[in-house]
Amino acid sequence: MGLSSRFARSSWGSARVDEKKDRVASSRVSAIGSAVFYCGVSVVLVGCNKVVLTKYRFPSSLGLAASQFAATCVSLGVCGLAGAIHIDQSTMGAAAPLTALYVADVALGLAATGALSLPMLTVLRRASIPMTMGLERCVGQSHPSTAVVASVFGMLAG
Repeated sequence: MGLSSRFARSSWGSARVDEKKDRVASSRVSAIGSAVFYCGVSVVLVGCNKVVLTKYRFPSSLGLAASQFAATCVSLGVCGLAGAIHIDQSTMGAAAPLTALYVADVALGLAATGALSLPMLTVLRRASIPMTMGLERCVGQSHPSTAVVASVFGMLAG
């Protein structure tokens, strides 16, 4: 085996490593972008719901929740037909219980949004994160690291 054949194998292997690093970096950028987008949309949605329920005195938080749920379903259907996402029947069956819990969460959250002041709603949203973390620990699903616990309580402190 000559020097040139060893070099060719070496450069081919490093090209695969570089390609894998590029995919990982791209995946991280995509994940961070998705998280930032989700955060932004969540903040805007809470603000819009608060305005609709209080300033415009929308009569029913359940009606608002139902319209948001319908808009989400239509958006997912359009994205599925356009080929942007793929939704199969097994996914639909697995997601059905989570969907019911989501609808209940949104309906109760909107009822609370209309009844509470914005500072109290902010405190409740912040406090729900450590409560969820504690419940997960009690149930035995996760044992977060000290850094995660510290950052959660840092968010709670403001």
